[in-house]
Amino acid sequence: MDTDPWWIDPERNQPRRYVLNSQDRLYCAHGECGSYNEAKLIERIRDNRIKEFPERIQDLVDDIMLVHYSDQEFLDSEEWDQLWRELIDVDQRSIKISKQNILSPIDSSNEAQFGFELGRVLGLLTSTDSPVEPLIWGILQGILASGAKDVEGQIDVIEYIIAQFENRMEDRRREAENIIKNSNLINKSSENIEERLNTCLHANDIKATAGELGIVDLFVGRIIQYQDYDLEEDVESYIKQRNLPAVDSLRQRLEQDSKIVENRIKQGVEVYKVLQYMHNESRVDQSIETEDDQPPPTPPEYIIKSVHKDQFPFSSKKRHMLVAVLNRLSSKADCELYTNKPVVEQAGNEWRLTIYGDLLTHTVFEQKDSTWVYTYSTDQHNLRTRQKELINEFVSSI
Repeated sequence: MDTDPWWIDPERNQPRRYVLNSQDRLYCAHGECGSYNEAKLIERIRDNRIKEFPERIQDLVDDIMLVHYSDQEFLDSEEWDQLWRELIDVDQRSIKISKQNILSPIDSSNEAQFGFELGRVLGLLTSTDSPVEPLIWGILQGILASGAKDVEGQIDVIEYIIAQFENRMEDRRREAENIIKNSNLINKSSENIEERLNTCLHANDIKATAGELGIVDLFVGRIIQYQDYDLEEDVESYIKQRNLPAVDSLRQRLEQDSKIVENRIKQGVEVYKVLQYMHNESRVDQSIETEDDQPPPTPPEYIIKSVHKDQFPFSSKKRHMLVAVLNRLSSKADCELYTNKPVVEQAGNEWRLTIYGDLLTHTVFEQKDSTWVYTYSTDQHNLRTRQKELINEFVSSI
């Protein structure tokens, strides 16, 4: 093999560490920092991940070319074919996150889906003032260069592809018209469907609205898809299968207690500041980053440690009232309990969050809205392990 086109870095003993690790992905997807400093996390993603995209793509191009044109045959033709089948069977991320894309691929083949995914990624990376035609033409020529052996053969293939494109564009035009027509129909009927959904939910003693649950689009889609569809029956089944009554009950408790946390003051000591301090100081992150920025495969997210009463940021004059507030957030028998369940517990001069306290402070200081717990019923895979454990602790007992 002629190695002139490549300069081989003799120091390249380890690959570059430019992929988004699990914490990076959680921040991008959900805005969750865990115990990481947000500014440093953003800096790492910007400087060590995003700005490395060019090098990352160059590495992929070099590696594919090197192994394919090497004098050593690493894979036979059947193995290459199998590799291609696995390569084009990628998860379709673009369709999941881009509701603004009215037109997803009309061709359901893996090749078309993979091509759509590549095109979507290149479209996201393309500069706004960069013409797209040369990019598409270059991709077409690159693919043809691997097949046809001469110019005439390439021209024949191009003419065939153009004819196929014209046919597909006509199919695409008709599909677009149908989608726009159906979209207008859905927009007109969705308000009515949302009202019906709310009626069904309230009939089953669910206080949440369909909007809060984020289920309007789901049931609009089912109405369009199925004939003789019974919305009320399906909603009732959905409520039972997703254990929604228990989650709804938990949400009501968290909503009530969130207001108490935000508004209750006892002689100058704010419950909000007491629990905010405990929330910030008592969580000990257990994810240990390695030298290459990659966390362990399955690290525990955090543990709760105790906080000594003298650590709280209150003057000595308010220390007695601080303890009085903590007592009213705990299970002390001789004190009025402010919340539905004890939020803190005492061990000598130290205090720590209970499991319910962990859930409540996560709701108040991180989620800032109690409706997040509905995700446990509607889209559980989008919850972190610790979030699911906290909700399950109380849903299973309701």
